[in-house]
Amino acid sequence: MNKPPINALVALAFALPLGAAEAKVVSPKEAAALVASGKAVLVDVRETEECAASGVAQPAKVLPKSDFDGDQKQWQAFLAANKGKQVLVYCASGRRSKAVA
Repeated sequence: MNKPPINALVALAFALPLGAAEAKVVSPKEAAALVASGKAVLVDVRETEECAASGVAQPAKVLPKSDFDGDQKQWQAFLAANKGKQVLVYCASGRRSKAVA
């Protein structure tokens, strides 16, 4: 399965911890630079089945919005491991990523 490159995506960026800053739309080029510099991490908020069907941009981590809306077990561990970094979230249309941001 082909993995779409990060520069093919539009991401919303927000600073950790959640709610610490307003969401900001960043270009794919900005997102790629932030991730490459180690200042940010990329998160795909689509559901696991969607990601399996269409692929995930590398080096994104899949953290479904359903987990964010639920017990946040996956999100809590991920945020703790990436404390101090910006989180760039994306989905298929931008609606879920905007809700998470």
